Amino acid sequence: MLLLPILIIFALEICVLKTSNAIPNQSVQKWDPNACTLIVCGPAQNGLPGRDGRDGKEGPKGEKGSQGLQGVPGLKGDPGNAGTSGPKGDKGPLGEKGVKGERGLQGATGQEGKPGIAGAPGPKGDKGSVGEKGAKGSNGDRGLQGSSGLQGLKGQIGSPGPKGDKGSIGEKGTKGDSGLSEINLLKRQVSTLEGQLRALQSSFSKYKQVITFPNGRIVGEKIFMTSGYEGNFESLKQRCSQAGGQLASPRNAAENTAIHQIVALYNKPVFLGINDIQTEGRFKYLNGENIVYSNWEPREPNNDKGAEDCVEVYTSGKWNDKSCGERRLIVCEF
Repeated sequence: MLLLPILIIFALEICVLKTSNAIPNQSVQKWDPNACTLIVCGPAQNGLPGRDGRDGKEGPKGEKGSQGLQGVPGLKGDPGNAGTSGPKGDKGPLGEKGVKGERGLQGATGQEGKPGIAGAPGPKGDKGSVGEKGAKGSNGDRGLQGSSGLQGLKGQIGSPGPKGDKGSIGEKGTKGDSGLSEINLLKRQVSTLEGQLRALQSSFSKYKQVITFPNGRIVGEKIFMTSGYEGNFESLKQRCSQAGGQLASPRNAAENTAIHQIVALYNKPVFLGINDIQTEGRFKYLNGENIVYSNWEPREPNNDKGAEDCVEVYTSGKWNDKSCGERRLIVCEF
């Protein structure tokens, strides 16, 4: 029993010697008084560990070392993500007025535009001065011979002349008509004269009404006249009828030219006596006959907005379908 304590003491001494002669870089297990009373130092088989060096004095502080060389600049980092937009800044002061620029080159002429819609009629102009007297026209063709006039009254009986010599006997004549046939002939002549008189009275009445219009054109047996009055289709039609005529209804290019001259003189479009009120797209004269001549503007008639049933003449002489409620210049034909 005495041998065991001796061996323990011997082991402790050997451990102290081993610790003092240990290599500086060798790891040493420290003594921790709060843990165990015995800590193995180095290899366990070499003996018990000695005390740690906490009881030793602290060594002197070393001198400050020289500043090291400046390091190599690092590489430029990747650009950061765009930040959120900041609030809108205040409105800046108004800048100075710039210098007026030079005038640019004139552009190319554009395409001719479509004819504009006829404007509202302007005020009636002053009466123009009387033009110079025109040159005397050439003599017209001789007219047809008129019918024989009525037989004149029987003249007074003259004084008897001297008795003449007896003539030779003539050939036997044809048998004459009876007195009844002569009466029938006179009746026929009187009837013919009465018809001519009625025609003359009608023509005189017509021309008397025509002269109430100041301007007009004559084409063949037709006369186209205007009074300067403006109204819708129905009122124009009624006015022409009251004057013994009707709304101008051209049946050929010559008559359309005469109407165009009046339109150009007044610089106002006119309504014609033509419409498609009864059947859309089928234009007719006022008497119900289909038209035999037309002079439409390109892409007309188009019945714009489904309300164009009457026909107007532009200042160019071309036709366009138009609403009958519009106001236009009157042109009648006689």
